[in-house]
Amino acid sequence: MESPSPAPLKVAFIFDDRLSHDRKTIFARTATVLKSRFSMELLPTQMTEDQLIAHLEKNDYGLILLPWYKYLAWKKLDSFFGALRLQGPTVAGYFADAVLPFEFSGTPNLHRFLFLDFYRFEPSEIEMMLSALVHPEKRSGFNGIFGKSGTAAYFADWYDSDHGSTRCVDAVLKTPLLQSGTWSSRLFGLRFYLTALWSLCYQEKHSFPDATPTAQLEMTEINKCLAIKLVFESSDLTLKQMMDYLWPSGHHQNQAVNELVRHADFLRIHHFPESHQLEITGFFSQSAPAIRHPGEVRGFWIEPLKKRFLKSAEDEVFLKRIPIQARSGSTHDHLQAITEGLRQLLIQFAQATPDEKAALENQISNLRFLIHEVEKVAEKKKIA
Repeated sequence: MESPSPAPLKVAFIFDDRLSHDRKTIFARTATVLKSRFSMELLPTQMTEDQLIAHLEKNDYGLILLPWYKYLAWKKLDSFFGALRLQGPTVAGYFADAVLPFEFSGTPNLHRFLFLDFYRFEPSEIEMMLSALVHPEKRSGFNGIFGKSGTAAYFADWYDSDHGSTRCVDAVLKTPLLQSGTWSSRLFGLRFYLTALWSLCYQEKHSFPDATPTAQLEMTEINKCLAIKLVFESSDLTLKQMMDYLWPSGHHQNQAVNELVRHADFLRIHHFPESHQLEITGFFSQSAPAIRHPGEVRGFWIEPLKKRFLKSAEDEVFLKRIPIQARSGSTHDHLQAITEGLRQLLIQFAQATPDEKAALENQISNLRFLIHEVEKVAEKKKIA
């Protein structure tokens, strides 16, 4: 008999009193919905960090939600709970209005960062994110977010012998889930997201036998939200590096991480230091902030976890598992799809205003870099 799940954690919540009157009214409705779903205590908006710590010494909470600017400014909370902890209470920041990259100061010296989108996401999508946070044993994988309402999870193993992203990426993009009308309009961005995952996984030299998967990919959809997750071993790519790459105003750049950030509406990254594994999950929402508001900061969640919390495809017991049959994809077809994307961007660039051109230049540069990488893979295949 399956043992019952632990009771959800209690949530402490400080309302953002810097919001405009209109935004406060809208956000108050969202907060009311969340309070009806979770054991949530509203704390005074004028509470200082020292006052909050004193309050936490007498009261137990599993999750503390702070307005984003307090979350960035308050440095003592993480130390209060233990900066290097792999479990225990979580402090997260949220934003309920637009936030721009310049509002973030230099890269932080943090071991975790939870930045939740309460602005562009629907209340049902926010509820899904919080559901995983208040059930610590369900932070990894899909069950914690989608619960028993999930219907199916597509999964695939990626191998060293796949020789490039073409075969893997095309197989995922051709699944009925992504070919449906719901997600077909985002196939171009999903191709870049999947190729970026492949690049991160294979930027290191692996020495796995051909019969041993290098990475495991899973994908599911529920409540009009798509999630794509990759788990792989990474001894060189540290949590600190990922934090540097993800930080909105940071100067550390990684081409693959840039593509993940650009095309996903929300990113969740878990690091399992005991096994040197990374779990990267991208969430794609019907509200599509990555497409509609590309210049704004979007939510991301990055933290270390104990190995026992890592969920594999076999652990997603409430999801029907559907294997993705890898097809003998053509590198030429993959290259042709990306080249067509570059052609469309160049047409946009020729007709764009000076301000629009500045944003398009970076996308064009990234596409040219990706074409170069695919061509290198094709050349290696010829030599082999």
